[in-house]
Amino acid sequence: MAESAVPTHLQPFFMQRADKGNDTQITGDIRCSCGSTSFAAMHSRDDDCVYRLICTGCGQDILLFDARTHGWDALVCHMPGEYLGQGEETEKCESCGGECFEVTVWIEPTEKAEFISCAEGELPEEAWVNAFTWFAAHLTCTRSGKQKRGWADIETA
Repeated sequence: MAESAVPTHLQPFFMQRADKGNDTQITGDIRCSCGSTSFAAMHSRDDDCVYRLICTGCGQDILLFDARTHGWDALVCHMPGEYLGQGEETEKCESCGGECFEVTVWIEPTEKAEFISCAEGELPEEAWVNAFTWFAAHLTCTRSGKQKRGWADIETA
């Protein structure tokens, strides 16, 4: 994809990886606006509807994914995910118990032409980057180096 397909809410934090990705997916590391790449990682308990990060450098709260507002179903089909409001869980490293992680995000964007066709003028053309069809996030503990692949793994269409 020649045009950037990074969702609007992630653009300030998404550092695309040149060694990963292709025409059907984009991969990038998350970097806070303060420059830190270390985060506490949280997700909503029980329903895995919301994933967010808290920067360990400055405390900034970064929303990675919310099924109620992000992705194809929420945006194009007006079918937001159900949030049960059961609180949040903070991720801990399975190896050392640490709570600081580097985060890599993988996104499967939709084709811009398909979005325009399906949105039928209901949504602005530039919103196509927010109608991605898959979202995943992988964690790497900053202390032990242990990876947790598929921490978030959500099909949104």
